[in-house]
Amino acid sequence: GVQTCALPIWRNYLTMVVYGFVQPFAVHDYYDPRVAGRFVVLPGNEQMGCYFSSDYRKTFAFDISLDYNRWERKGTHRLDWMIAPRWKVNRKLLIEGASSWSTGHHQLGFCNLGANGTIYFGDRDVKNIENMLNATYTLNNKMSFSFGARHYWSSGRYSGYYLLEDNGQLHVTKPDFSADYDFNAWQMNLLYTWQIGPGRFVSFAWKNLINHDNAG
Repeated sequence: GVQTCALPIWRNYLTMVVYGFVQPFAVHDYYDPRVAGRFVVLPGNEQMGCYFSSDYRKTFAFDISLDYNRWERKGTHRLDWMIAPRWKVNRKLLIEGASSWSTGHHQLGFCNLGANGTIYFGDRDVKNIENMLNATYTLNNKMSFSFGARHYWSSGRYSGYYLLEDNGQLHVTKPDFSADYDFNAWQMNLLYTWQIGPGRFVSFAWKNLINHDNAG
């Protein structure tokens, strides 16, 4: 493929990245089938996006990104965006957040492995939403506390199914299962770090993870 990128930095320390990518030919994907030696032929695609980052020296700062992909297949595209603000409350406390969203239409991808090595692919609409919050409090130059929370949600709805042939092509089929899914994950963590000497640290951590998977 062909890729271009521009990276201007202004005097006010605002950074912007603008990029584009073109893959005009079909590619052999050996990863998605999840079986050694098997591959799927995927259409060419185009991608373009941009990224902005403000001056981190300021009390308030932010990062923003936007990315769009389109494949050489009718109706297949994906849009991703992200915003990540940060707030330096004072010299000791830093609060950072991030929110990202992704939606894909008519995405081709692996969905199931059947009997006798049968590989099923699907045509699906996918939505992903992720929100994160982190806070770091520095007691002194040797001790700090940090707290983090994250929520991730993903949903997939299938409109068609295919069998993967040995030549990498996809053949329409109607299986006796549904691969629709909804997935939720909550994560929280606390971390205390103490530097007891040059290159020597002691850390105490607590983490909690809750998952809910509603497949099929």
